[in-house]
Amino acid sequence: MWSLGHVKERYLQYEKAGDQYLGRVVSGLDVNDDSFAVSPPFFDFEPGDGFAEKIYSLMRDYMVCGDRVPASVHQIFLFCFASLCFHFDYLAGVLHPMNKLRASHFFNHIPLWVKNAATVKYPWTRTDATPTLTGLPPHITILANFEKLRVELEDSKVAILGGIEAELDKRRIGSQSHFDKEEILDRMLNLHNELLKKVDACGRESASAVQNAHFAGDGDGAGFDDIFVSPSEEETDKPLTIVPSNRSKKFTFFYSKGEVNRIPHDYVFPHMTLCTLVTSWFCGNPSAKTLPLKYLVWADFKSKKMKNEHRKMKVMMGAVIAGANQVMEMDCVNGAWDIPWALQLYGGVKELFAYPSKSTQTHRNDQISWRTVYNLYLKNGKRFATDTVIGAVVEDNELDVMLDGMME
Repeated sequence: MWSLGHVKERYLQYEKAGDQYLGRVVSGLDVNDDSFAVSPPFFDFEPGDGFAEKIYSLMRDYMVCGDRVPASVHQIFLFCFASLCFHFDYLAGVLHPMNKLRASHFFNHIPLWVKNAATVKYPWTRTDATPTLTGLPPHITILANFEKLRVELEDSKVAILGGIEAELDKRRIGSQSHFDKEEILDRMLNLHNELLKKVDACGRESASAVQNAHFAGDGDGAGFDDIFVSPSEEETDKPLTIVPSNRSKKFTFFYSKGEVNRIPHDYVFPHMTLCTLVTSWFCGNPSAKTLPLKYLVWADFKSKKMKNEHRKMKVMMGAVIAGANQVMEMDCVNGAWDIPWALQLYGGVKELFAYPSKSTQTHRNDQISWRTVYNLYLKNGKRFATDTVIGAVVEDNELDVMLDGMME
């Protein structure tokens, strides 16, 4: 509740940017460096290239009931998503394996073209898509102008030297040296092309060896005995993309200690809400190259705790599928799943699992853990919050048959 008073009027009179200036300070930016003028992460695109429409469509598809979200909230989500994309590599390296963000489709299903478009700009590098820079005190503006001048001088130096060099080459000044240089460049280019050919041949041979391997878990008893990994390639959790000869799907496995597994040896389930459980169950985690959870089997897990956890997920997803069969027309067994379809499934059944609280507090049904929903589901006799019995109380063996058919 402290007022800047005359200080604000004297030094921050333009746009009355006291709040914006404070936001830059508390975010850790150096107030005495020109980097203080950095923009927030945003999606940089050329006007008229259709990128804006694509990113807005993606945001609507990734948000639950995204077509009914107010424009103001959608804009906030857009900037949050841009910040998430820009800092993705950092977050992937520092987040705990069980962090909730690792299970979010906003984190593990970011398309490459979206991730590459997230950037930050400075006053001397800004484009037409750069947000308006606010909260800049006068001395930072002066420093930014000096940096802009320095960049322009560097560009002019390169342009001048390039023009002189082109003019000298055109007039064949020092002709023998000129031809010697061209001969060296041609030789380097030939060597580079030969190297690329060898790398390409090696890649084709490796792809053929992997494609001839059998896919484990097909029910025909096939295994990974035919896969050969040389000692030089024996790296813990080395990703292997396996393309079975009789299938069109690609499966990413992990090589560790002489074994090929569907998941890394240190894999743990992140904390998930019911929404993120649905998306992880059907869509997996492309950023970590892990399969959808529905393809994992009991033998993939090394610990009893993980096996028990996956069994509960299987029961929970059986309830979700059974509920979807009652309230909406949606094929939960066949077809290729993506994030919009998974969110459509969750949006259709989430009210069935909105169990009322017996206390004065209300359940935050969109934020509570899927384990809490699972416990409430069991506590209510495997009934929905709307008191509808799940298909005359589906027995465990019936649920296994249903899920096995879905996995096929």
